[in-house]
Amino acid sequence: MAQPAYAGWGELYSLYVRPAYQHDGVGHQLITMALQRLHADFSQIFLLVLANNDTARQFYRQHGFRDTGRQYVDRAPFGTLHERIFIT
Repeated sequence: MAQPAYAGWGELYSLYVRPAYQHDGVGHQLITMALQRLHADFSQIFLLVLANNDTARQFYRQHGFRDTGRQYVDRAPFGTLHERIFIT
């Protein structure tokens, strides 16, 4: 999703690990590779994370992202999503 305030930034759009594979280092490997590829073209990266997903927010913090304190509200066919904007 394009965020005008972050035009020219790289975006980590989606990263999911099945619960059976969580806490085995798979997420770390995925985000490490994604960030290497993004940093080849972008000096700054942002992502959106569900505001109530504390586990994901902690994961991204551990990998160098910080919460901007900004929230994005997205209206989806299945309901309203409240997301936080994280940046590197």
